[in-house]
Amino acid sequence: MNRQPDYQPTIPEAVQPLIRGWIYLALASLIVPGLTAVLLVLLRTLVVDSASWTDLFRTALVVHVDLSVFVWFLAIGGALWTSMLSSPTMAARWSLRLAVAGTVIISIAPLLGATTPIMNNYIPVLDHPIFHLGLGLFAVGILLLAPAIMKRPPRLFPDSGKGLIQLGGWLAMLATVIAAITFIHTYTSIPPDPDRAAVTYYEILFWSDGHILQFTYTTLLVIAWLALGSALKMETLPSPGSTATMLVVGFIPLIIVPWILASFGVLSAEYRGWFTWLMRYGNSVAPILVSLFLLAGLFRTSIKSAEQRPLHASLVASFILFAAGGIIGFMISGYNTIIPAHYHGSIVGVTLAFMGLVYILLPKVGFTAPSGKMATLQPYIYAVGQLMHVAGLALSGGHGAARKSVGGSIGADNFYGALSVSFTRIGGLLAVVGGVLFLVVCWKSIRAKRG
Repeated sequence: MNRQPDYQPTIPEAVQPLIRGWIYLALASLIVPGLTAVLLVLLRTLVVDSASWTDLFRTALVVHVDLSVFVWFLAIGGALWTSMLSSPTMAARWSLRLAVAGTVIISIAPLLGATTPIMNNYIPVLDHPIFHLGLGLFAVGILLLAPAIMKRPPRLFPDSGKGLIQLGGWLAMLATVIAAITFIHTYTSIPPDPDRAAVTYYEILFWSDGHILQFTYTTLLVIAWLALGSALKMETLPSPGSTATMLVVGFIPLIIVPWILASFGVLSAEYRGWFTWLMRYGNSVAPILVSLFLLAGLFRTSIKSAEQRPLHASLVASFILFAAGGIIGFMISGYNTIIPAHYHGSIVGVTLAFMGLVYILLPKVGFTAPSGKMATLQPYIYAVGQLMHVAGLALSGGHGAARKSVGGSIGADNFYGALSVSFTRIGGLLAVVGGVLFLVVCWKSIRAKRG
């Protein structure tokens, strides 16, 4: 039997305190989204006066999306990128500090007067300088890690699991840097127009870089899946060379980004279309291929320790939700709640993989490994709740419920409407319970070690 590669992150002792900080930030970034999720579920399913509740719903939705996707995903990235350093540099310390400051500002911005929600795609905003400051500080914090990561390109086709993780981390940072450059290009190229609606401006601003940022997320997803597979001692892990090929092939479309920036105006249909094409035909390559390897051995893997059970549950649940999101994507037709059903499934698939990765990282930075019934059931509870929530959104969208609207548009006065409301409400609340359990499991792991 060939020895399987080890894809679990190797963490130098010198940077463990910083990685603990990134884990704390990642966990903290889920607290406010958990609270806003309850409000969103209720407003999405209760029949209320839309004129009175729309701004509250949308403000909560903006904060929820930005913290539970943009901040949570990149905080996990921050932990992985920091693990690639041999020592805690000044830039690495300030990276975490600025990211924390930005997250705090994003979280409290509505209390400081930022109450004008703009429902653009990818990174929705509250149109206020305070909220912009929070996003900017967090982004700068992440980018402060870039010089240390990018200055040492890893082997393109590594022969070890550690080398593959280094390559994956480097590619994820490369995508993040390309997204930042594209953002700056778009920001400086949008012509002034006093008659342009705010939502149109921000849609243009975040469309191109938002699409590129998905390459960062899916690369981090592949790293998380491989780490979970290694921790489970799976026998069907792809070789480092094969996995590198999958990652590189998925990144090839990004080569044409400079050509897009130079060839088309930011307001053109071609500019928008090319970035859509990049994500559609490049971003799914590595996740799909890697998942096929892991699925081949996932259900044949024997669980030999209590610490492996939560990891197995996280990986199974991640695959199910990621696949559900992809399948629902083929159902999209029109501007309705099938769209959030699609990206909820995909995003939650990534989130579940990252939850499992946190379970792996905790004992590597000085805490106890999560185990026990709560830790094992948590991914399943979260996944079942999100599946119900996604099914409710898809069902209501199939019967005309508008996207990003409060509950009056769902139409609960018929069987399908009532069923979709029930699925959305119960599933959403169950998902909140699963999210709270994740925080409790992590808190118990942290507290037990410190005690």
